[in-house]
Amino acid sequence: MPNYHTAHLTILALLISMATVAMGCPTECTCDTAKHQVMCTNPSLSGWPAGVPADTKTLYIKGSFSTRLQLHHINAGDLSGLTSLETLVISDTVLDSIDENAFQGLTSLRSLDMSYNRLTSIPAGLFQGLDKLTFVYLTGNTHCSLPPSVFKNLKTLRELYLGSMSISVFDPSLFSGLDSLVHLDLSDNEIKEVPASVASPTFLRSLKNLDLSFNQLTTLSNDTGQLLTRVLKVELANNPWHCNCLLKWLRGHKRHVSTPHESSNVVLCNSPEALRYRALVSIPDADFKCTPPTIVKCDSLATQYEGDSFTVSCNMTGDPFPDVSWSTADGAMTVGKPPGQPRSPQLTVKEPTVSISLKATPAINGNLTIMAQNVYGMVEETIVVVPPTEAPGCSGNNMMLFAAAGVAGVALLVSAIVTGVACKKMNSAKVGAAESEGTKNRLSRLNQSPNTSETFDLDTDRRNQERKRFSETTAFCAALVAVLSIQISEGSTGRYNYSAVLSKSLQFYLAQRSGDLPDNVDVIPWRKDSALNDGSDVNKDLEGGWYDAGDFLKLNFPMAASATNLLWGLVQFQDAYVASGKLARMRRVTKWPLDYLMKCWDSQAKELYGQVGNVKADHSYWGRPEDMTMARPSSKLPERPLLPLLPATSPSRIPLLSAARSVYDFADKYRGKYSDSISDAATVYKSNGYMDELCWGAAWLYKATGEATYKQKAHNALVNGGGLSSSEFSWDDKGMGCAVLLYELEKDDANKRQTYANAIKSFTQKWRSGNGMTVTPCGLVWLRRWDALRYALNAALIATMAAENGLEPAANRKWAVSQMNYALGDNGKGSRGPRSYVVGFGTNPPQQPHHRSSSCPLAPASCTWDDYNAAGANPHVLNGALVGGPDSSDSYTDSRQDYVMNEVAVDYNAGFQSVLAGLISLGKRGALPEVTMNCPQ
Repeated sequence: MPNYHTAHLTILALLISMATVAMGCPTECTCDTAKHQVMCTNPSLSGWPAGVPADTKTLYIKGSFSTRLQLHHINAGDLSGLTSLETLVISDTVLDSIDENAFQGLTSLRSLDMSYNRLTSIPAGLFQGLDKLTFVYLTGNTHCSLPPSVFKNLKTLRELYLGSMSISVFDPSLFSGLDSLVHLDLSDNEIKEVPASVASPTFLRSLKNLDLSFNQLTTLSNDTGQLLTRVLKVELANNPWHCNCLLKWLRGHKRHVSTPHESSNVVLCNSPEALRYRALVSIPDADFKCTPPTIVKCDSLATQYEGDSFTVSCNMTGDPFPDVSWSTADGAMTVGKPPGQPRSPQLTVKEPTVSISLKATPAINGNLTIMAQNVYGMVEETIVVVPPTEAPGCSGNNMMLFAAAGVAGVALLVSAIVTGVACKKMNSAKVGAAESEGTKNRLSRLNQSPNTSETFDLDTDRRNQERKRFSETTAFCAALVAVLSIQISEGSTGRYNYSAVLSKSLQFYLAQRSGDLPDNVDVIPWRKDSALNDGSDVNKDLEGGWYDAGDFLKLNFPMAASATNLLWGLVQFQDAYVASGKLARMRRVTKWPLDYLMKCWDSQAKELYGQVGNVKADHSYWGRPEDMTMARPSSKLPERPLLPLLPATSPSRIPLLSAARSVYDFADKYRGKYSDSISDAATVYKSNGYMDELCWGAAWLYKATGEATYKQKAHNALVNGGGLSSSEFSWDDKGMGCAVLLYELEKDDANKRQTYANAIKSFTQKWRSGNGMTVTPCGLVWLRRWDALRYALNAALIATMAAENGLEPAANRKWAVSQMNYALGDNGKGSRGPRSYVVGFGTNPPQQPHHRSSSCPLAPASCTWDDYNAAGANPHVLNGALVGGPDSSDSYTDSRQDYVMNEVAVDYNAGFQSVLAGLISLGKRGALPEVTMNCPQ
């Protein structure tokens, strides 16, 4: 179980059902006097609850993902008198500030959870006097600053969680004195460097676990090796590691970097390109390379005037990328980043270009030396600053700046003949610009060949400068207008808030989780641990994964397809998840099934498990997953056949790449339909072929590795398997998705690319026009009575991805918006009225999805077939679930018993969610088309 909350946090649902209201209990809360617990989860809470009993030991103030409690501030005195309080949870609220003395007197407090609020800072003395404090959770306060001494003197603190707080600097002094700290979580932040001082034996002397995953680390100094030696586990996965010679030492610390089959904490290379996605531990010594620096070219600049700023830019190579500094010949000025010194503010590095901003003054006269240095060597170039030949009638300290020409850095001096008219204009400018002795001397930086000269007309030069400056100003204004338009479209993406729908869709996947659920993050209050013994019948750990639909079967065929489609949307439209503030959650949502799929594949024994549960037994049960007692058999495939259970999700998540290779090789060798072997699966998800899965898996492997063999395998499977003529995109037919991916990836063969383009256009044009298909009166392209929305939105995903690749973008995007908007409410007028087909969103959403766990009341109340037949809405809102949808006339029945129209499933939401991400991304770019609803009255 992820270690985010302490085990003693009482299960919310059980507490609510068993709580008794005691005299003096706050009106917004529920109190259990026997356990001295107070639970405040009522959305009506708008401030600190008054009247919390003095003997309270556990105080729980918690909102939900969709409804944050409106607690903005905690005053000094709000908690006065609660001297027995041991556990305090204030989570998922709008809390943004707290008085420094708010916790004064809480001498018994052991666990403090203030995660997922909106705190912008923690008062320096907030924790002082909390001598028993053992656990602190601040995760998810995304813009919260921490004063240097905030954790000072917390001698008993053992676990500290600071994930998802936008921390950019790892400051060891922040943790000074935390001698009992065992676990430190700094995951999902923006840390780019781990200081060498963490290697000190006095730094967190009791530390056993340090989580630095999901940061921006590219390298790690070998000075930190002492820390890795004494700490039990350092999580380093999911950082953009640069695997050059400086990182080779890390390979020796195998318990921290792992190998792909050992754990998910795999250090994989992000660069250089030749090593991308490879596990660090698998790279031979010879491939950890460093190269000396080279100054390739220094670009010329336009004319500058004394007193103005100018920029010198040079392109560099070298691995590691070199430190660069500029210095004058007399040593009076050194700027940039000399080795071992901090970077000066004038320096800008955007590899491979390094720029330095300087003032054009007469003091810059002589040689300006550029030095680039890394661990493998040093190189210099020289720019020479000399006064030009003075033209007749001119006076003053006119200077020209000449760039060094040639890799050797030899300065080439050239003549400049300036006409009298130029000098006249210059002197005129001097008088107009400054009445003192300060002059605007002309500086030019030229990049010229030997034995050439150039004459400048200052009138023309001035006009060109003015045009350039005007063009730059115009460009800035245009960019500003574009930014403003994007902000407007972000706030109003058509008639629907796509970001809100995406957030709810993620909640649906959280509700579908099987296994050991985390206690403190991604909590669905009415869902608890379930099916913890899956796989025990075959002595395997098959715990985890997603329940397929409204039942509790774990079916790897649609699960793998669903995870792939979600990840496709994440890869293509990550900006949508960032803009919606859901990137971290999306990572966790997709990691859940991937971890399970990894358990299902044994590369040594060559065994692949494809299903947990029996269809008949499962469908005979109506109740909670937490209460299941029926047998849940684990079904595996023999050596053949195993397709299409290939987890095509693997290449989309770097730590699974090695497993994806091995399972693909095995699948390619032993071809066949999985449902011919697992006959029970054929009753619910029968496979009608496997060539599309061979194509889909190979295409993703090519995208991940760049290995041409996979690209050819994908092409062959697509052509030979009939995927070019696919009429749908679904869990059973992935051919058109493969065609889109191959169209994106094929850079060498124009004929193949055209073949893919023709197939994609044929597919999207058919769906857009409805030719040979049914189109409902309000515009839904309706493929079949089962799950009509699923097929339309999967086709919309193909259209969205095709548009991203330049294939009929305007038409495809407009049609995708129309199908999405239909699902969200563009589906009725007048007496028919609109309705949302997404649970928990919009106008008149479904109330009775065919879904067991959300139809059950809170435990310990029983849940049986009586609840299936009960009238009224499900007791719990299955937020974000997309139901099957209407018939061909736009008619729909919101009934739990109608599992055709009201079923939900993990594959229904997958294409739907990735289309949402695409539309959010379009809105950010100002490219979201307007679509008008066209429904009969």
